[in-house]
Amino acid sequence: MIEKSSSEQDHRRFHHRVDDILTQVQDGFVALDRDWNYVYANESAARLLRRDREELEGHNIWALFPDAVELPFHGACQRVMQTRVPEQLDQYCAQLDTWFRNHFYPCDEGISILFEDISAHKRMEAERAEERERYFLTFEQAPVGIAHVAFDGTILRANRTLTGMLHYAPGELIGHNVRSITDDRFAESDRAAWQAMRRGELSQCQIDNIYRRRDGSVFWGELTASVLVDGGGYPSYFVMIVQDVTQRRRAAESIEHERDDARAFARQLIDAIEQERQRIAREIQDELGRSLTTLKMESARLRKLLPELLGEPAGAMQEQLESMLRTIDETLDKTRGISTELTPPLLDNLGLAAALRAQMPSEPATRWNEREG
Repeated sequence: MIEKSSSEQDHRRFHHRVDDILTQVQDGFVALDRDWNYVYANESAARLLRRDREELEGHNIWALFPDAVELPFHGACQRVMQTRVPEQLDQYCAQLDTWFRNHFYPCDEGISILFEDISAHKRMEAERAEERERYFLTFEQAPVGIAHVAFDGTILRANRTLTGMLHYAPGELIGHNVRSITDDRFAESDRAAWQAMRRGELSQCQIDNIYRRRDGSVFWGELTASVLVDGGGYPSYFVMIVQDVTQRRRAAESIEHERDDARAFARQLIDAIEQERQRIAREIQDELGRSLTTLKMESARLRKLLPELLGEPAGAMQEQLESMLRTIDETLDKTRGISTELTPPLLDNLGLAAALRAQMPSEPATRWNEREG
């Protein structure tokens, strides 16, 4: 009788010692018998399950948490009870709005479960998944080509837009050097810009370059590059964004060609106008001037002959001839003036620019000279 009492005391002391140890454990620990009743629950288990230990011990787990019967948690308990093989399972408990990481272990009386609250970890995982999704949307599905490039020029990552732009398969550009997809004519200027960014002298650069597709064809691309720094503020790698600007450059070249054509047409039109002015001036000078000169000569001869033909009373007619001669002289002067205005001597001797400057006021002419200089 004494030995039995001593053994029970030893058992109770051992039980208290184990309970003291498990009470210090931050993770929840419960033991279930083969009828799925709690035979033990430590303080952490009661706290995590939001029950008193008295509400747990001696009560059926499925009666306390009926929703768990429909969860993988129930299947894991059944398997460990039958196979006696430990398992691990992450399970969300909607009743407690908590994620638990459960470790199931077989024991002589049934099974024991060691579990911890991993809700914060799961939230972090969800945030990471959301961040990865955002990264996928902004990187992989971006409408522009994007690549991460090591400082030696090796392509670390390239999105689908860039690989498609260069006619490569997804992932095929990784490991290639940037120089293999760009024109060699721009190598020196590109290298200088990349080095300036790496040294921190430039935050980013924008370069137009010719990019070479896998089949050898080329296109014009506008590159915007910057340096990505890590959490410590140290340069990590280059981020390059490429846009196909071939159509834009062609449109710009077409506009420039049209401007050149317009300038050439304007020059031709000015030349044609000037030639027409010279022709009219020559006709005025030559034809009209010659006719007026002949008329003047004939009128002067008539003035000399008139006294002989009509006698002394021809004075009135002679005055009329003098008036005609004055009119002819005035007309000749006007003709020369018109001819000179149409084709200034400077135009023939020094060209159009000098002739125009001669016709302009002094102040604008000075500004013209400054632009010419």
